[in-house]
Amino acid sequence: MGGQPNRVVTQLVAALHVLADTPAAQLDWLANYLREGRVRTDGDFRVDELALQFEDEAQALPQFVQDGLLRLEQERAVASVTEQLSLMRDASQTHLWRAAALASGSEWEEVRQRARTALAALQPPLAT
Repeated sequence: MGGQPNRVVTQLVAALHVLADTPAAQLDWLANYLREGRVRTDGDFRVDELALQFEDEAQALPQFVQDGLLRLEQERAVASVTEQLSLMRDASQTHLWRAAALASGSEWEEVRQRARTALAALQPPLAT
């Protein structure tokens, strides 16, 4: 399978690390990401880039299992993070996607906990 699949799983793990981190570290990550010019915002900026980065990497989960890169239980642990983020996307939950919600929202704490669980499941990241 070469280096490509390992790189993709490594990127997934990196995205999970960002979601599992503290609110302060997440805001630092966003500030660095935004400073690089990828997204232009100011003030209480939107934090959906946290989810988008993860979702970009997680979209291939079924293929990871099919290719033998992840076990089914690892896929389920990562998919749990996706499920929580999907619940938060409800139209009535737009306040959750602001920087101010990262530190105080129980929904974001749930994302962090699920991301930590997924990271634990991914150790070691490759299926054996």
